[in-house]
Amino acid sequence: MTTTALLEKLFDENSFCELQKHEESSVIAGFGKIAGSQAYAYIQDISVKSGAVNKNTAAKMKKIYADAVKFGAPLVAVFDSKGGEIGEGIELIEAYTDIIADCARLSGVVPLISVVTGQCSGLNAALCRMSDFVIATEEAEIFFTPPFLGGKKEINTADITVKTAEEAVLKARELLSLLPPNNLEASSCADGVEIELGAGTKLETLSNSAAGIVTLEEKLNAADTARIARFVSFCDNFSLPVITIINSAGFEMDVSSRDTARLAQVYASATTPKITLITGNASGAAFMLTGGFGDFTIAYENAVISPVPVKTAAVFLEMSEEDYIKEHAGVQNALKKGYIDLVITPEEKQTALVTALEAVRNKRVASPKRKHINFIF
Repeated sequence: MTTTALLEKLFDENSFCELQKHEESSVIAGFGKIAGSQAYAYIQDISVKSGAVNKNTAAKMKKIYADAVKFGAPLVAVFDSKGGEIGEGIELIEAYTDIIADCARLSGVVPLISVVTGQCSGLNAALCRMSDFVIATEEAEIFFTPPFLGGKKEINTADITVKTAEEAVLKARELLSLLPPNNLEASSCADGVEIELGAGTKLETLSNSAAGIVTLEEKLNAADTARIARFVSFCDNFSLPVITIINSAGFEMDVSSRDTARLAQVYASATTPKITLITGNASGAAFMLTGGFGDFTIAYENAVISPVPVKTAAVFLEMSEEDYIKEHAGVQNALKKGYIDLVITPEEKQTALVTALEAVRNKRVASPKRKHINFIF
């Protein structure tokens, strides 16, 4: 599919306006409407000079980043390029550093989505990874160091993987339809839409607005903790409520103290509304470092809430697991002590979540004055 055809799929019909158009450019850039709202995009055209980035195309890309921030509209970047025009030397270095700086300024201000339909290497790969979400085709190649220099293609690192370039831009369009245009406006969309993002994370519409859903069921590995932390951080940037659904078995052996500290730091520092739904087992660090920071906590009638696994606690206290749950870890015990706001049946889940969202929608938090948290990486 041609770059022009991809842009027609991304934008509303007849709404795209190309900027700085000329035949020798390896980048097509402009703005238009996506699902009725203003958005910016650029797409690398591999059919022109192998999609190479030079000082001229870089200037065009810089304008798109600057306009997206200035006018508070999302940006979609489509990558398919063999790299930069090496012959430009120092000018190429300056061009890339300027683009990366503009991308960094955009982060957290407007949603940024990268779509990879072909090769995305070197500094293009770094630029791509600076976005909020990466959508890639099955044939996409993302790597920093070229294979002929010993580098390897990155596997399973995109948030969403699809078969074709057309599917990729349509998924970007769908994703933007759920998100607010910028960090000062709220999302507004019909209920019942959801997009899976991997590692137990998804965006879902509830009460006519988007929310981030984190589901903790299987044991989390190191990659899971990193992805969940980044997702919660994104939701916090754009004031999307975070709903953490917990029936957790804890962490895998590869999870380090740094991984758990990063996860806790993001959850604890997030000022966006946080709702916790305990559907089964909420014991140990996996619960305390995530759902333990909830502003509103809901639990199923048979949920178990314990600082350590039930089996461990029962052995330590020399009592049966059933007695430990009844006396210490059952929902009624947590309810009496004020740790639970609402006890429900599974059938009441959706209604309860909407109720909780309404309860925390106008949350206000006074944070200490600082540039930013020193996040753990």
